[in-house]
Amino acid sequence: NQYLANWGLLSTTRMAVYQSLDFIKGSLDFLRWPIREKYREIIENTDAFIAVSKAVKELNLVHLPELSSKPFEIIYNPVIVSDVHVSEEMINDVIVYASGNNILKGYHILLHAMREVVKYFPRVKLLMIGKFDNYLMFTAKRYGISKNLVICRYLKHQDLLKLFAKSRLVVLPSIIPDAFGRVVVEANMVGTPVVASNIGGIPEMIQEGVTGFLAKPNNPSDLAEKIVKALSKSWNKASIKELTRKKFDQHRIVKKLLTFFSRMK
Repeated sequence: NQYLANWGLLSTTRMAVYQSLDFIKGSLDFLRWPIREKYREIIENTDAFIAVSKAVKELNLVHLPELSSKPFEIIYNPVIVSDVHVSEEMINDVIVYASGNNILKGYHILLHAMREVVKYFPRVKLLMIGKFDNYLMFTAKRYGISKNLVICRYLKHQDLLKLFAKSRLVVLPSIIPDAFGRVVVEANMVGTPVVASNIGGIPEMIQEGVTGFLAKPNNPSDLAEKIVKALSKSWNKASIKELTRKKFDQHRIVKKLLTFFSRMK
């Protein structure tokens, strides 16, 4: 709440109210401990667990250490993306943000970072996909990046993949941990590098300097630096595509899943 207030996204009054509600909720959660005990009973009667990333596994083990006695496998989500062929001449000076208007995905951090990016790449466009409110345009105008901003309310999935393939870069600036980071994988699968927050499961999706760069979460300066670095680099799109498709091959993942299930017999 303090962080959102510092960014001007919450008034001081709302911040105080939300913090008070958080305090009250904490007390109620404590009183609901019997429910948590019931949840633990469910866990005790569960045979095994699957996490979609190492980050998810570690988070669960911190809060529910009894899971360490259970078979607990990390199996990535299978990502099925049809091949998209794009010639070098078709690639545009476009950065794509495709995670919608959820502030936890950090689009406000990206807007802040773009103030620095356009100093080095004044013609680059930031294409943001989602249903955004007036705050977005107000902030873009305040930062002096209105002419660099393009908003698209909706794209079909296949059209989104084509957009990824034709773009220079995809950005995912999340401010809270993502369990998996599907946007990262999909962009890489069509050969487009990604700059994303070094948080949650995202670092497991990106090979630093090969398929993209990791940026410090909640840090517009570092995000801007990594975007400029990515735009300045000559990427091997064929290599990005090959490495990612091999790592997240759906047949291999399904085989791993079936093998895990067979051990539960």
